[in-house]
Amino acid sequence: MKTIDIKITYLLPALTLMLAAGLFLAGCGSEAASSEDKSKKSPLVEVVSASQGEISKDIDITGEIVATREIRIQATVEGPVGFSPWREGDRVKKGEKLIEIDRPLYRSEVKEAEANLAVAESKLADLKAGTRPEEIAQTEQNVEYLQECAAFARKNLERVQELAEKGGVSGEALEKARLSFIECHTNLVSTREKLSKLKTGPTQTELAVQEAEVKKAEAALAKARAKLDETRIYAPFDGTITKVYVHPGDLATPQAPLLEMLDRSSLAVRFSVSERLISDIKPGMKAGIRLDAYSGRDFDAKIVRIYPELNRQSGTVPVEAEMTAPRELMPGMFARVSLSVQTAREAVLIPANALLSTSGDREAVFVVSDGKAEQREIRIGLEQGSRVQVLEGLKPGEKVVVAGMNSITDGTAVHTEEAKISEQKQEQDN
Repeated sequence: MKTIDIKITYLLPALTLMLAAGLFLAGCGSEAASSEDKSKKSPLVEVVSASQGEISKDIDITGEIVATREIRIQATVEGPVGFSPWREGDRVKKGEKLIEIDRPLYRSEVKEAEANLAVAESKLADLKAGTRPEEIAQTEQNVEYLQECAAFARKNLERVQELAEKGGVSGEALEKARLSFIECHTNLVSTREKLSKLKTGPTQTELAVQEAEVKKAEAALAKARAKLDETRIYAPFDGTITKVYVHPGDLATPQAPLLEMLDRSSLAVRFSVSERLISDIKPGMKAGIRLDAYSGRDFDAKIVRIYPELNRQSGTVPVEAEMTAPRELMPGMFARVSLSVQTAREAVLIPANALLSTSGDREAVFVVSDGKAEQREIRIGLEQGSRVQVLEGLKPGEKVVVAGMNSITDGTAVHTEEAKISEQKQEQDN
């Protein structure tokens, strides 16, 4: 009997401990099962907090590089080409000779006109300088000589007349004496007039006439030089030769093309914008340019010109943008243009994949608050990449569901996990 009592005494505490441990483990298992059941009933969704920032409405257009300053040089005179050393791609400076047409006749006419002008100017200079004293003295001597000559001729004429009346000389001798007297007298009268003019100097009329002769000679020289200048063509600006039509020895004809050239600094991006969007385009607006020739690189540009007329066939308006950083461009290069036509600052922004498909015109999202999902209608504005502007129905900081919305409805209890957006995607959206 003692042995049995002792065993019972030792076994009762052990059984009590085992029963307590079993009850504890059963209780823990019940709580774990309850937690697991609750997790199965509350769907896991990914959420993102509505942010506040800047968003723009972008339009993408294709265009091309064009030269806004290019010319085709044509001949105005006919003749063989004497100078044309150019090839496509050659660069020239403003004022550099491009073409010369060989016309020797035009050069001779210039020399003749220069000589005529020199003569007219010399005569005018003599008139303005007045008569030299030695010239007056020489003319006075001529007058004295002619006076003596006329006196002698008169006496000779009288003597021959007396002899002719008496029949001593023939009528021919009398006629010769008369002509000799007339000649001496005429020369005396003209020389006296010349002496008088030399002493009084040139009149205003004489000076005016000679000045007119000088102007006439100047005009003739200018005309001759203008004709010669038509044979020489100079570069109107710094540029690049793009097309060569003639070489030395070729015959140039009026209106025939000789060269084509363009100004590389005038290269711009030209594209066309639909008339429904043209009101959003303003001069000075920034643009992004991507060229196939510079793959993977974006360049900044700004709008510099909006054409004032609509293309009636395409319903578009040509627009030009100028790249802010100089590049080695060529006309005809293909360009992709990106324009931010509208910008909203301090806008409420959410990812586009948070939007729910609804039957109405308004959009909707699931907003998580106090562990429950609430379906809420919103009004959206601008869209850029994977971001959307919310105009009404949402405040910054509120959490919207971006994944897992197919398993929830309005009022569903959920547990959440913050969605991760890659930095690369954020940069693309910005």
